[in-house]
Amino acid sequence: MRPKVVMTALAVLVVALATVAGANAASTKKETLPGKGVKFGISFPGLNSPGAVGVLEGMKCYSSRVGGTLRTADPGQDINKQISQVTDMLNAGVKAIYITPFSPSVMKTLVPKVKAKKAVIIESNSPTVAMGSVHFFLGQPGKLAAQYFKKSVKGQVHAVVIGGPPIPFAKALENGFTNTAKSLGIDVLEVAHAQAFNTSTGRTIAGDLLTKYPNVNAVFAIESSLGTGAGLAVKARNSDAQVINQGGTPADISAVKSGTLAGTVDTNLAEHGFAAAKMGASLLAKKKTSTTVAIPTTLYSKSNVSKWRSPKARCSALG
Repeated sequence: MRPKVVMTALAVLVVALATVAGANAASTKKETLPGKGVKFGISFPGLNSPGAVGVLEGMKCYSSRVGGTLRTADPGQDINKQISQVTDMLNAGVKAIYITPFSPSVMKTLVPKVKAKKAVIIESNSPTVAMGSVHFFLGQPGKLAAQYFKKSVKGQVHAVVIGGPPIPFAKALENGFTNTAKSLGIDVLEVAHAQAFNTSTGRTIAGDLLTKYPNVNAVFAIESSLGTGAGLAVKARNSDAQVINQGGTPADISAVKSGTLAGTVDTNLAEHGFAAAKMGASLLAKKKTSTTVAIPTTLYSKSNVSKWRSPKARCSALG
């Protein structure tokens, strides 16, 4: 080949490689997120509980990326307090709010107030009367737990459930387990109802259930700290019962690694918080966006726990 031809071929190759590199860089570049300087808010019963860390990190992640601010409020189990706190947010200029309403009546009261302020409110339940929904299928954690017990427990599974107060959210989590258990032939001995979510309550309830039903070999708890308490009760009695909770917190992951929990269902709340903030910002900017987003859940056990990443570590991958 003549030198001139060789140089021409090399030039073409260099241009081609540069084009490919440019295309790859463009394909990996993160999109420009809407919501510059937006004031975000979150109203979440149990906001200070371990399970809420993820949703907070997700909203903080989005807010920081767009130069916004985040205002938080925990109404506990007080309907009027939740309405009052969100009203205060609106009066303070908060424009995009993510809420887990304690009661359906909360949304009926708040949505007109939100519209009057030209703000948006995203709910963690579906269906919703809010402007959008970012949620997980409430029956999924219990379903995954029941399926795990069916495979991992030898012989007949005798299960108990540590549920929550009589609110739709807790009931749906409980039903996810009991309905799947029934279809799998699992013997559900009792659904106990915790009125507070903490380790001490979980340990007490689990201890009482283990005394009442000596044949228990599976425990499902609908909340992180309740599951931790149940795991400690099982260990204290040298029981071979397996415990799974709906949690996915750093403490839950440590408990799986230590054997206190057989598994934990991570509802990926960092993704919830990020998606809710993004949806709210998109609606404010009148950008085309889906107004119903379902976030998948993941059960972590000894077999896959090494793949878990903390909510804060997930931020860079969200977009």
